[in-house]
Amino acid sequence: MKEENAGRCYELAAKYILNQWEGDLIHAAVWSDKQQRMIDHALVETDTGWIYEPVTETYHERTPFFRRYSISEIKRYTKDEMTEMLCQKMTYGPWAPEVLAFISERELTDDCSCKV
Repeated sequence: MKEENAGRCYELAAKYILNQWEGDLIHAAVWSDKQQRMIDHALVETDTGWIYEPVTETYHERTPFFRRYSISEIKRYTKDEMTEMLCQKMTYGPWAPEVLAFISERELTDDCSCKV
């Protein structure tokens, strides 16, 4: 993990899409080896089907990566939907009630929550 990226997954995933203008933004629940529990996280699925993990700045094949980290996709946003949410909420996320409900079900952390 790149230390300067820690806790910035929502911001970095959104910026990747804005800079590349490709892919879908995924808000998800992900297994954290470090914390030994599920955490909220943001990822990008590129137009070619690869998963871009913004904290480590790495690309992965979807199926093995989702399996390895028990990733559960909670909400997906197209480029246009993401842009609209950025303007409406003035934050990188999370936005969806489903993600916020997941966060409230466990100890709230600042691991991935980022403000614009």
